[in-house]
Amino acid sequence: MLLVAGSIEAFVTPARWPTVLRIGIGVLAEAAFLGYIGYFGRKAVAAGETGDLEDAPDLVPTR
Repeated sequence: MLLVAGSIEAFVTPARWPTVLRIGIGVLAEAAFLGYIGYFGRKAVAAGETGDLEDAPDLVPTR
């Protein structure tokens, strides 16, 4: 996600393209992000994930 945001800032923002095109690229990136979190969020909820730290054990493995 950081790569996409950086690419938009580096290449789209300073470009001398029509404003409608630049805004359209931003809207498309936002829609892709919302679709991403919607899809994987539903998948995580279906797997029983809540994101609540109180449900996590005291020692959480990092690898």
